[in-house]
Amino acid sequence: VALAVDRVTPAVHSLVLRRLTPARKVRMLESLGAAGVTALVRGVVQLDPEAVTTLCVEMAHHLPALLPTIADALEAEVLISVLQTPPLIEQANVVACLTAQQALTFLSEVSVDQREALVVCLELNHPA
Repeated sequence: VALAVDRVTPAVHSLVLRRLTPARKVRMLESLGAAGVTALVRGVVQLDPEAVTTLCVEMAHHLPALLPTIADALEAEVLISVLQTPPLIEQANVVACLTAQQALTFLSEVSVDQREALVVCLELNHPA
C-alpha cells in the first residue's frame, strides 16, 4: 500500500491512516522512507490531527523507531497538542520512543502535573 506522497492529497492520506490496520500502516510507512513519512505527517496533521495522534500511539507499539521521524515532522507545539488526547500511559509509550532531546522538549512544555505523571509512567513502564 505504498502511496506516492507527492501524488496523493492529505485528505487521502488521512483516510488511509484511518482505514489501515496498524500492521499495514507499518508497511506503508516503511516503504515511504523518512522524507515520505515527514511529508505525509505534515500534510495530514493540519487536516486531521486525530489521525496523527492515533498513528503515534500505534507506532509506539508497532514501529517505535519511527516516532522520532514523526516528531521531527511536527513543530513542538503541534506534537504537544497531538499527544494531549491519548491516555497518560499511551503518552508515556510515545515519549519513551522519542529521542532524548525530543522527550525533554515535550516534557518541558506540558504542565507540571502532567510532567510528573508522565515521569512516573515512564519509570514504571519504561525503566532505563
